[in-house]
Amino acid sequence: MTQHLRIANAEFRPRKPGDFALTETAQDILRSLELMRHKPEPGVVMIAGAPGTGKTKALEFFASGLGHDAIDVPIASGIGTENGIADLLLRAFAIQGNGMSLVAKHETLSRYIGRGRAVILDECENLSAKAASSIASLAEMTGFDLVLCGGLDLQHQVNRVPALRSRVHASRPVIIKQASRADVACLVDGTAFATDAAIKLLHAVAQVRDGGLRNVEAAMHQATLFAGADRPTVEHLAWAIRDLKLAPKGMEQ
Repeated sequence: MTQHLRIANAEFRPRKPGDFALTETAQDILRSLELMRHKPEPGVVMIAGAPGTGKTKALEFFASGLGHDAIDVPIASGIGTENGIADLLLRAFAIQGNGMSLVAKHETLSRYIGRGRAVILDECENLSAKAASSIASLAEMTGFDLVLCGGLDLQHQVNRVPALRSRVHASRPVIIKQASRADVACLVDGTAFATDAAIKLLHAVAQVRDGGLRNVEAAMHQATLFAGADRPTVEHLAWAIRDLKLAPKGMEQ
């Protein structure tokens, strides 16, 4: 007969889902970004990684440390053209680019961004090759650092843009194929799930449907709800994984 574990005390959590964790991957990303910031000339850093590996969280942490010196914008689908990116950056300064030529937009951005800032573009899989070349040229001309973050295909996109390729490869690019066991161990550190058995199970869960660390956090949260006021166990975790339909291949149903 199928067992059901009761969800109780939904307010209790061992850690807040979505909180930044200084994982092995995050440290790798931050090292490249810090090296970029310490160079006298403006740099371009590429971060290409699988979904759910903590790229965006690491960028948000980096940007928060820079304050007003960071301009962090995601690129939505359909706006990755030269004009679309220029308009997106102009809106960061509450400027509407309607009616402006691309040259005028770039001149305005050069004045407003200025030298020494860091422009962070996330979801760069939506960035066209022409737009990537254009923003790289603007960064070099103005003197600001540029961070390009996206999926694993981003490395191939960059290699097709001569204006970017050599600069990216000179600035310690970061390529993340999957969430590592060390990433999972860092995420669960200080919680009831910081055991070898739980970490092994959660690492397998991270590989399901390319969910990465998002799967891990969802499973931890659900297991905590199942445990109620009690300390979550591996049994709670296993039931949570099945309940969320995140069971890795070979896990007993």
